Amino acid sequence: KYSAELGGPGSPCDDGDPHTINDVHDENCNCAGVPSPCITDIDGDGVCKEDDCNDLEKTIGAVGSPCDDGDPNTINDRMNDECHCVGEFDQRLCKGSVTIDIYNGLYGSYGGQIIPNSDKLTKGAVTVANKNDTNGNGHPDKDDFEVLAGPTGRDEVDLMKLIIKPTGFTKGCKVKIEPTGNIAFYNKSTKGPKITNLKFDATKNTIIWVEAISESLSVRDIIIKARAGGIVKDEVKATAIWVQKKNVFYTRSATPTPNGSSLSINKKSMLDYILYYSNATDGTWWGFGSYRPIPPNAYPKPHNNITGDGFFGGRILYEYELLPTDVHLELLNLGISYDLTRRISRNSSFLKYNSFKFKQIISAHKAQNEEANDDEEKLPPNGPGDFLDEDETPTANEIYQYDAPSQIIVGYQSDNFAVYIKKLNFEDFARVSFGKDIVGNIQEGSRCSDKYIWELEYTLKSSGSYYPSDPYNGFVQKLEPVSSGGLTYTIPRRLSGSSTVNILINPISSLGVEAYILVWDSSINKWKLIERTSTGNILRAQSPTSSTGPWTINYTGFVEVSISTGTLTPSVILGFHVLDLPAPTNKLTAK
Repeated sequence: KYSAELGGPGSPCDDGDPHTINDVHDENCNCAGVPSPCITDIDGDGVCKEDDCNDLEKTIGAVGSPCDDGDPNTINDRMNDECHCVGEFDQRLCKGSVTIDIYNGLYGSYGGQIIPNSDKLTKGAVTVANKNDTNGNGHPDKDDFEVLAGPTGRDEVDLMKLIIKPTGFTKGCKVKIEPTGNIAFYNKSTKGPKITNLKFDATKNTIIWVEAISESLSVRDIIIKARAGGIVKDEVKATAIWVQKKNVFYTRSATPTPNGSSLSINKKSMLDYILYYSNATDGTWWGFGSYRPIPPNAYPKPHNNITGDGFFGGRILYEYELLPTDVHLELLNLGISYDLTRRISRNSSFLKYNSFKFKQIISAHKAQNEEANDDEEKLPPNGPGDFLDEDETPTANEIYQYDAPSQIIVGYQSDNFAVYIKKLNFEDFARVSFGKDIVGNIQEGSRCSDKYIWELEYTLKSSGSYYPSDPYNGFVQKLEPVSSGGLTYTIPRRLSGSSTVNILINPISSLGVEAYILVWDSSINKWKLIERTSTGNILRAQSPTSSTGPWTINYTGFVEVSISTGTLTPSVILGFHVLDLPAPTNKLTAK
């Protein structure tokens, strides 16, 4: 039978067995418990002795179990690791105010400005998504534990400074930072350990640093709130920017046209520059090969009617997209200034008609991995200047960077080149500053895009003429691409006098580069073959005597020259080279 004293089935009881727990009455009114998993549990609270903070007191359990610390101003009292009952200060009791100040990234002369209270929500701060490599260690800064300057880079520059400024709070009060967005917090501007506990002492100011791990999806989607006493006391917003490649035009093509509807180049000076300089006789605007047609009447008579392209090289246009996609509407409002810049390395060489050896042009990228060295603010003809090769102010959401490294291939303008081997490597990227423009070959602001690598290589040799009726006139000779390596020669160039002869050259061998001159000696009616060397001119061979020709000159084992009948003046001198060229790599590649 059940009774009031005993209670019904399921009511608590004590079966008198210290080795059972959870004793209750069963349906037959018998008191029974379940075996305790512990070898020893003196107070029978179900917590083993080795885990119990006090196995003699049933109301005290293990670490983390509820308890009462006896302080009416605390909540969530728990046994701590030292088995002390400790509660959290009841933040609902906290009364005071909090201001949070946020600064732009790029602290220094190109950023780092504090955002006025009136702008913290309507404009907000701005920084670069930390996907660049400021310290030059080969890893994105977002993946580095700490970003400290090394041999090829700088300290971190992209974190936003955040100052938490509470007033009027008592000891125990906390300011809780509540973030929205893909961001992280640090105690140092160069990162270090991440701050995982975003509750800060409300009795003093605290400075922390905010990293944007990725670009924003929309302007001001980074939100940081400060909560104290259960109430949001202040709030700031920010935007993380990035620039990514949308298109690159580098294959030889007539599309897109620079002023067509598919591009939004709006800087007139840049557009005019491309329209004037980048076109070719085959109608193309981009890509590898010859371009820039020779204007009518560019040369005096009788050469005023020569036609064809006057330059050889590569024409490339990068089209970039701004992220987030709505940031282009607020560049002025947010104080964002983009600059499209470039790094270049060279490994080129050239041979001139008046020389007997190649001269090398070698230059490496700057040691600092984000320092430009091909962004000089020079005006034509010394350089295009930013206003000709960059459009950093978008009409839609795109900005543009153009380049056309080349060599003049018209004889009189080609600086007397006989051979030109050009190898160029480029790194194009966008950089940004806040409140101050970046110009020139400096390392300032911050890189805000990936580096886009492109290469240009070609070998040109003087082997043709724009004016076939006078092929040895250097004024109208032409540098042309070399298709294969090996033994070859340059077309003879008349250095003095005049003639209508035709010259055939048969190179036999070369020790590297041999510079020859053909001299007509009218006093003995012979052609002389003279080699120019570092120690002086050496007569190598001469033709049989003949006033009318044809003539043959044989420098045994090295070169044979055949000269046909023609008119000559007494002082005719022509120069040419015999040389062994490496296999050329003629290409324009881009990523």
